[in-house]
Amino acid sequence: MIALAAYDLRPLSGRLRGIRTARDFRERRALLEAVDSGAPPGAADASPARTSQLARPPANSLPYTGPGALSGGAGEKLEDEWALRRPGSGRGGEPAVRTAPGPRPDATLLSAGAASSGASGAAASIAAKAGLAAGFQAAVVKLASYGSGSARAAALLNYQSDKGQLTLEREDGTLVTGKAAVDDLAAHWRDDDAREPSNDIFRVTLTFEGRLGPEEARVGLAAALDGHRYAWRLEERGDSTLVHLVAVAAGARNDVHGKKERVYANAKSLRCFHDKTEVAFGRDVDLSAPVWAHGVEGATTQLAALTKAGALPAETDAGISLEEAANRHFAKQPSNANRPKPKNFNPALEIAKTWRPAMRSSSPRDFAHVILSAKPGTDEDAFMDAARATLAREFKGHEYVFVMHTNRRHIHVHAAVRLTSARGEKLHPGIQDFNRWRQTLAEEARERQIPMEAVRRFDQAHAPSYKLKDAKMIERGIAPESVRRRVERVHNGEIHRPTRDEGRRRAAEAASEWKSLAARRAAVIPPHAAGAMRLYRVEAVKDGSHRAPLFSIDRALAEVYAAKSGPTRLVYLDVPAERIAELRPSRELPANVFVVPPALNALRKSVDWIDEAAVLPFQRRVDAALTPRAQEQSIVSKEDKAMRTAETMEAARRNMADAMARLGGYLPVGAVKDDLMRRSRDILGRAEGATREQERLERNPGQIEGDRFVEPEPRNVGALFTNKKKGTEIHYNRHDRETGAFQTLAFIDSGKQLDVRDWSNGESVNAALKLASQKWETLSVSGSDEYKETVARLGAENGYKITNPELQDRIRELRAKIETQRASVTEGKERAEAKETDAPVKSVPLPEAGHQRPADPPVLNTTPAERAIELNSIRERVDVEAQRETHQAARAREAHETNAAAGTEGAPYRAPEEARAAREAERAVDNSPAREIPADPMQSESIQALRFEQRRVLDQGNRDDQKRIDMENAERFRQDERRQNRDEAEGESM
Repeated sequence: MIALAAYDLRPLSGRLRGIRTARDFRERRALLEAVDSGAPPGAADASPARTSQLARPPANSLPYTGPGALSGGAGEKLEDEWALRRPGSGRGGEPAVRTAPGPRPDATLLSAGAASSGASGAAASIAAKAGLAAGFQAAVVKLASYGSGSARAAALLNYQSDKGQLTLEREDGTLVTGKAAVDDLAAHWRDDDAREPSNDIFRVTLTFEGRLGPEEARVGLAAALDGHRYAWRLEERGDSTLVHLVAVAAGARNDVHGKKERVYANAKSLRCFHDKTEVAFGRDVDLSAPVWAHGVEGATTQLAALTKAGALPAETDAGISLEEAANRHFAKQPSNANRPKPKNFNPALEIAKTWRPAMRSSSPRDFAHVILSAKPGTDEDAFMDAARATLAREFKGHEYVFVMHTNRRHIHVHAAVRLTSARGEKLHPGIQDFNRWRQTLAEEARERQIPMEAVRRFDQAHAPSYKLKDAKMIERGIAPESVRRRVERVHNGEIHRPTRDEGRRRAAEAASEWKSLAARRAAVIPPHAAGAMRLYRVEAVKDGSHRAPLFSIDRALAEVYAAKSGPTRLVYLDVPAERIAELRPSRELPANVFVVPPALNALRKSVDWIDEAAVLPFQRRVDAALTPRAQEQSIVSKEDKAMRTAETMEAARRNMADAMARLGGYLPVGAVKDDLMRRSRDILGRAEGATREQERLERNPGQIEGDRFVEPEPRNVGALFTNKKKGTEIHYNRHDRETGAFQTLAFIDSGKQLDVRDWSNGESVNAALKLASQKWETLSVSGSDEYKETVARLGAENGYKITNPELQDRIRELRAKIETQRASVTEGKERAEAKETDAPVKSVPLPEAGHQRPADPPVLNTTPAERAIELNSIRERVDVEAQRETHQAARAREAHETNAAAGTEGAPYRAPEEARAAREAERAVDNSPAREIPADPMQSESIQALRFEQRRVLDQGNRDDQKRIDMENAERFRQDERRQNRDEAEGESM
């Protein structure tokens, strides 16, 4: 018995009070490290425990388990309670060190945030993938654009503030409210700008004595500005001729030194340009002082000045008028297909856009537009705090403003950051900076209980993102095929197959890391609340002790002292800041080990290990990203077919009609033009008919409707299907069986019904019916005749309860046919077995024997990983049923209900014996989904159905194992037979 009176707890109590009242975890951890610096009595010789690099926490709210943390070692005197619970003692009072036994010896605890804790690159990346498999969301930080000048700053800040409707927050916490304040801030950013933009455009006037004809001017300018883009106009004034010129300073030709020509804003370069102009024209010329401008905006301004805002005609370097050149450029753009020229059409702006590639412009980067995003349903206040902390850490010393937008399905924070700090330091963001920003956001989010990991696009084989203009083209229905495919790849979560060597290398690294994660048994502990203290303990699985247990702040120390016998589990406890004072420090290790009262001990949670089935979808995606290009082509063609819509078909038909009309306009009147127009009308008529047929199919999709609304939630419907929550709906996607590549959107769960989009595919329809059977007792379907035929066949094969009157006869007919086939198969097997017992044994080649055997009914689960997914799904449903039946039995007992007639369809009566049987089934599959649920006559219909389903999956696994053994035995028999024949042949030859 420990005499607490002999131990002075006042210093430690004061330290605990300081820890409890600390503002954030960094301050608390500093206090804890200060506690650790003073060695406790009897622990002077303690050696630090070896902790896994992956378990070392970052600078966030996770517990510190690094080298500075005290841990158990030789010679330590431990608490009596620890001594009672440890498995035994070594020589001289040394504790027998033993790690917590688990299902596999390579079990690894990957703490949330290990990716940013300073762990090695591969280990950190694997830890991040473990969090992703455990359900964490990916941290998204994008650098949308750069900008400079007050005009661009005002445009960006007005967009972020919704023209002053939203309040912007600055780096010092002050608020910017109202449009006037936003404009003042933009002007302030302009006043502090010290960098001059590059001189891309110059406007100059050439003055010649006497008359100068247009052709002479055209030839002279072509020689003087060879390789440059320009526009000009001629003006006669008295006895002289003026050529007003706007030109791009950079040229496409090389000078005598091998460098690209460029006209610079200095006296030497202007003299060279003056001399070159006089040589080209063969006469004297006076050059006015040039006016310089920057970028497309500057070119637009100078072209407008050249033409007096369109009042005077001008000519381009191509020899056509400025307006005609602008019209041609507008018509050539894919985004302008079937789009009339706007009323405010600006020819000068269109020409300036065509000059952009030739400018070789060096735009100043005064500020950057940064976007931080999170998934729908994320706590908005917590994510705003995480974004605020991320910006403060990454852009310390810089001016910035930020605001949250919630006008889309996901929440996102827009930030405008000045790249030059107050000390003159300039940011030049690169790939490493983007990765660090994501890691910081994930770390700050986890500190605020938002599960988030920093992963790369290649870790999930995601396609590259698209731009805002691409989405606008899709909305207007004028997007070309390339743009449509780019947007659809992102929306549908398609697998990206990189073509460059660097991309394939990163994809291969991701595939290797996912494979490594699948091979180990790992777990990720979710982040805890700010201000909480995390403690660890290893205890017996069936620990019935009610005494105040001991927890350690060091996980490694907790694992050393495991339970004395039987299976153990690792548990953790997040002690809220306001309850830290309830902890009592241990005598020997007061900074690491604490006595937890029973009330707090009830809040402990066990570590959930990541199952291989959770890693399988990610592993399949990255493996499919490395498939050969020949296989990809076939996959893409399937995607194209699946993604056809009436909207895209109509847009394609309109584009085709415009192209035919333009082509007909170029042809002369005659037989050729008449034949072309006749053929085009025929083609367009067929396209219109195909569009109407597609509209009919879209108006009559495959649907499955239930008898009541059931809240949509992600469910497992097979290894080939993944789900994603979009708003209030759950979207299920089908993947290729061999490669795991995305195929198409299979169906959508909207609560009251399932919309089957991939209704022509039997696997998709079967998965939808399986999900519907989990949600509703009876099903009603609607759709095309082909879809109903598929539903009838699947209902007859799998026993789905379809209530459509028009399908009942067909279902009975198909069911009778299936029963007849099964009877004939059973009879054939019995005859074959009887024949085998009478006939002598004869060796049959394996492929031939396989053809002779009757085919078994088709099953979806053929691999151990897929069966593991099914068993985990059954375990989850058993847990739900056990909780529901226990709750219903308690309600029935409180209402004094004694028979089934007292229940209703929505709340059926459950006897205490039925609830007990459900809990027994839950305990049976709790630790191992493959453990068979025991038969019990008191089980409810739902539990019995789950028991039969589990038995089916287990039987399938046994059949697969037996088939493998039979194949091995057959191969061994054939080898023995060949060896015997060879020995006999050698004996005859001798």
